[in-house]
Amino acid sequence: MLGKREYTISSPLQYVFLAMLGFCACISWSARALAEDWTISVTLLAATSLSDDDASGQDDIYLRAFITPTLGSGTPVECNFFDFHVDNDNTITPNWTCVLPQVTGGPDTTVQITLRLMEHDTTSADDHFDINPDPSANDVVISFKPASLPPSRRL
Repeated sequence: MLGKREYTISSPLQYVFLAMLGFCACISWSARALAEDWTISVTLLAATSLSDDDASGQDDIYLRAFITPTLGSGTPVECNFFDFHVDNDNTITPNWTCVLPQVTGGPDTTVQITLRLMEHDTTSADDHFDINPDPSANDVVISFKPASLPPSRRL
């Protein structure tokens, strides 16, 4: 678990969004023989919208997550939790998990994890929350080496 992080982004063109309460992007993995195969999972435990920009009530939050091997082999995964979005709730605790079933490689195996929070709209395109403290980016993007975790932190 990466721990709790809270970001407030304030810009006239960006959403003021996110208490990454449990959005701690719980990155877990399990190693198999020879530590060359990993399963990568990312879980959204909780998120809070600080902007409440939905015109018809509170926000309707959902997660899109992408896990892509950048060094090593494996099939990229996109998880879209739109069908499970929570209507009219600025604070959610969904426990949504995105899983990359297998990535294979040596000790330098790396995956890119992209976390995107969206707000569902019924009358227009869904809104893309700004959850990155960098003003030039909206998503949280993590480069992760599974072999970098000490054995005591492995699931």
